[in-house]
Amino acid sequence: MGREAWIGNTDQAWFKYLRAIGATRVNFWYPSPTPEPVQRLAKGDLFFFRLKEPINKIGGGGRLEDVLTLTIDEAWEKFGQTNGVPTRDRLISLIGDANRRNRRAVPGEPGLWEIGCVILRDCVFLADGAFLPQPSDWKKNTVRGRYYPLGALDPSLLRMLERPAAAPGTDTLRREGRELIEKLADADLAVVVDLLRHLAGRSKI
Repeated sequence: MGREAWIGNTDQAWFKYLRAIGATRVNFWYPSPTPEPVQRLAKGDLFFFRLKEPINKIGGGGRLEDVLTLTIDEAWEKFGQTNGVPTRDRLISLIGDANRRNRRAVPGEPGLWEIGCVILRDCVFLADGAFLPQPSDWKKNTVRGRYYPLGALDPSLLRMLERPAAAPGTDTLRREGRELIEKLADADLAVVVDLLRHLAGRSKI
């Protein structure tokens, strides 16, 4: 782990969606192809989620796994809902809105637009009542985020990310569990009963 951490301004909707689905590995994307603000980070470095106005607190964080430039379609194929949205169309809509705000003209099919992807692992999303204070010298006009020496951070921030990493395969199990729930929601009652009987039979010792 390096000697610096990044505290990044974080969209509340992105944060709440990922917290709701229990994500531990996520794509913190930027609408531009190169996420320049985090180029100094190395793999394993700390990345904290600073929730924007009116919260102005640290809601969680993770460790850097990789920095990539991907098309929207590639990002959706690789990360799906851990992009922080429920659908590919919603991801396109958000990136299109950001490009318009920044007066950035991006030609071509939206699915082929390139975005900057900061992949974070071992993520923590705190409950609303457990948010931590942002650094006292945080400037209101900070646009994307700011580097801080680890020694300048409140120890509570470092402790938050000291929890053991999730067991291998945890994300896969969570994804498969969500897919099963979605299938059961659309299934006939008779199909559900048959599936439960099958699972019960398999669990017998």
